[in-house]
Amino acid sequence: MLYILSGASCAGKTTVYEQLEKTYPLRRVITTTTRAPRTNEVHGVDYFFITRDEFERLHEAGEFLEINEYAGNLYGTRWEQIREAVASPDAVFAIIDVNGAQAVMTEFPEAVSIFIEPESFEDLRVRMLNRGENTPEEIERRLEIAREEMKKAPLFKHRVVNHVIDHAVESILNIIK
Repeated sequence: MLYILSGASCAGKTTVYEQLEKTYPLRRVITTTTRAPRTNEVHGVDYFFITRDEFERLHEAGEFLEINEYAGNLYGTRWEQIREAVASPDAVFAIIDVNGAQAVMTEFPEAVSIFIEPESFEDLRVRMLNRGENTPEEIERRLEIAREEMKKAPLFKHRVVNHVIDHAVESILNIIK
């Protein structure tokens, strides 16, 4: 079964998935991106980190199901990753942004879509500030994007509030079961 885990930036998609993975056997579709890895990220585990030129070559060759530009970086879900996921007997999660999720849901309407949302918009702002990775201007731009992304939450089959991570994980486990 293919699960789509999406939500606004800093809503906690990856954190929720990592906690979920500790309690349930899962596989993950790994997104390809042109952004630089964060300190704790590993190529081929967290993302496939590639150059913009390489990304554009793969896109021209039809290798992506969906692509999106976010904060100046390209992100995409490769067909190869999705085909492997659909063929797998495991619960497979695609952790992707809202626009990418819509593309995957269109192509695979049987996928179970889950929107992770913060308890409040202010909670999202605090998470972005606490990350310490962006300038105030970048944070404001990301918050504007997040406002638009959050408007698309009703398009998803399930919505999970990520205020207490254990509760969010429990909610998703209930969806899987």
